[in-house]
Amino acid sequence: VLSRTLYDGLMQRILPALLCAAIVYPMAGLSATGRTGPWHAALFIAALCLTNMLGTAVVTCFAIICPSASVATVLSVCFVLLSTLFCGFVVNLPTLLSRGGGSWWGGLGPQYLSYLYYLNELTMSDELMGQTVTIKANLAPGQPPDIYQVAGEEILAHLGYTLNCSRVGGLGDPGTPYGPGNACWYDLTVPLGVIIVAV
Repeated sequence: VLSRTLYDGLMQRILPALLCAAIVYPMAGLSATGRTGPWHAALFIAALCLTNMLGTAVVTCFAIICPSASVATVLSVCFVLLSTLFCGFVVNLPTLLSRGGGSWWGGLGPQYLSYLYYLNELTMSDELMGQTVTIKANLAPGQPPDIYQVAGEEILAHLGYTLNCSRVGGLGDPGTPYGPGNACWYDLTVPLGVIIVAV
């Protein structure tokens, strides 16, 4: 069990995630440059590795618990599909909660059951906190576009991601409200805790 866990975790989960992050992170124009670039990249890599391992751990638990491979496959597919629906990427979280009758379980929404939510929130928060996004709206052909400056926090609030959590990295540069690592601590600790419990 130990050798399988080490092989599966290192060779099939962590190394492919590192390779994917090395290609996708700079290609997508994420915060790979600047003084805090390595910090942002490290958070993204950690979140990607944890998400990959968490998904595998849960699917492996289904395979162990279920009496047949077909039942385990159905449960695994349902788990991944529901995680994709609830993560806030396909449908933004305020819309999801309003269609689902508001928050569930004493203020906790279904997004917290999605293993992809933590990666999405970490990446979005880490890239948008303390940033200003320029939006060009070209409504009429041949006319110059309307240019809007939108705070990253406003975008995060609109998408339903948390603004008032304990942030990894604390305060950053003087004069900036957010630090070099803008992810919520629970975006890292919850997946890690579930992996530990599942293993």
